[in-house]
Amino acid sequence: QTSLSRPRFVEFEDKGGIIPAHSVGLWANGKSRLGAGKLTYDTYLTNGPRIRDRHLNFNAFTDDNANKMLGGTIGYELPGTLSGLAVGVHAFGSTVNIYSSAGSALKQTRLRMAGGFFGYDSDDWEAIGEFYRFANTETASGIKRSSNAGFVHVGRAFGTLTPYLRYERASLDPDDSFFASQRVGRSYRRAVVGARQMLDARSSVKFEISDTSEDSAMLLDGLGSLEPFPASRYRRAAFQYSIAF
Repeated sequence: QTSLSRPRFVEFEDKGGIIPAHSVGLWANGKSRLGAGKLTYDTYLTNGPRIRDRHLNFNAFTDDNANKMLGGTIGYELPGTLSGLAVGVHAFGSTVNIYSSAGSALKQTRLRMAGGFFGYDSDDWEAIGEFYRFANTETASGIKRSSNAGFVHVGRAFGTLTPYLRYERASLDPDDSFFASQRVGRSYRRAVVGARQMLDARSSVKFEISDTSEDSAMLLDGLGSLEPFPASRYRRAAFQYSIAF
């Protein structure tokens, strides 16, 4: 990937990501001609995730309930002058159990997401955008809560140097226990600027600066009690030497 970091809300689970980034199960995908372009599609049926001690876990070894995660995407790769551009929609759903740090059950949420995406990679330009719309339901009360998140990344290659920009935002319902039970499950905005310098075909150096603003929220602690988190803003500078295998 060009950027040093991933958008925060789609980070890997052990890095604080708030939606499933990994799964264990069955996955099928394919492509078909549609006009001059290509229709792409995939679907998956996997172990559903759980939340324990404020961290999302994708249940790599065994599922903690009988509700699997079902999802998929449908996309279209455009032809001709728009070659390099792909657009599509994606969705997934599961029932997620929430546990305390001691392993006792706290809550259960029906996780539902539907959204869209685009990607462009041609003529030294790259652009990626993803949007997620959540309609989660508390199984005990039946209350449905809506949230959304998304990001846009744009980069331009000048020989071996690729500067890039990214803006990401998550607007999460503070009363949605799926987000409130996670360590970083609150609304935020982040702007990122960085650059990747290729050293050779398998290595590069990257430098990145980001500015993040987080909203105040009441989040669940490891025991299931509400804990206040004040609004905050911080900046980060990072450097990376990257090797491809």
